[in-house]
Amino acid sequence: MNGIMSNPPIYFTLAYIGFDEVRALAKYVPDIQEEFRKAGYTKYAEQKSDRLVIESSDDETRPDISVREEISWAFGHSDSQSNYLLSESGLAFQTTCYLGHIDFFERLLQGFSVLRRIVGIETTTQVSIRYFDAVIPSPGKDRSDYMASKEPSEIRLDSDKFRHRATNSYSVFNTTIDVPDEGTMGCTLMIGTSWFNSRIGLPPDISAEGLKFEERFVHEDPIKHVVVDFQHRLEVEMSFDEALINNVLLQLHGAMKTAFSEIFSDIALKEWQ
Repeated sequence: MNGIMSNPPIYFTLAYIGFDEVRALAKYVPDIQEEFRKAGYTKYAEQKSDRLVIESSDDETRPDISVREEISWAFGHSDSQSNYLLSESGLAFQTTCYLGHIDFFERLLQGFSVLRRIVGIETTTQVSIRYFDAVIPSPGKDRSDYMASKEPSEIRLDSDKFRHRATNSYSVFNTTIDVPDEGTMGCTLMIGTSWFNSRIGLPPDISAEGLKFEERFVHEDPIKHVVVDFQHRLEVEMSFDEALINNVLLQLHGAMKTAFSEIFSDIALKEWQ
């Protein structure tokens, strides 16, 4: 979790800052893209998707349901190991080559400073981090050897038509952090464990198109492995202050690091160290 491990299980990470929706963001994208291009993020892509929107209506028994087209913009580094993903309500920094949380958070804040300068965003609504770890057993070991808890029960179907692919378990925890001049704030930590017999991948809510993964995480054939998805977020409106946001990120990371040491067994921690 801290980038010091010699053989860390981390294969994908993202850090995110949310803000109030800017529907006119598209007109600023050319200037934003030019700033990122100068910083080495030369790969550009625009992505469109549909989002189901449910809003209250005059008739309280029948909400208004509509489909809204969402646009996001990806600014990828020339080495294809990291990118910025921008939407009308947030900026994420993503990487498949995690070198420690200090550099990681610094990159996110550098990207957000571009938005502040060009778009004029001064208020944030969310700060979050998300880490994906892949547990790939060494020869002679089982996935369960690496986990502090047992594999969740799986549903078995006695038919040749069904091949078991994954068993998932999610836990949600309330946490707190102390924010200077703001006091104690509540956060949400979610940890998901997925026991797979497949290739290593990412959930559908993650957009990692154009990013290259480390070779040890790339397998053509299905393999037995466990993916642990750590998500820790603070959702509160705050005036942007770089030192304040960095402090929040460090505290979110600190709590996640503690969870990391409890999720995995001593066998895992020793092998990765």
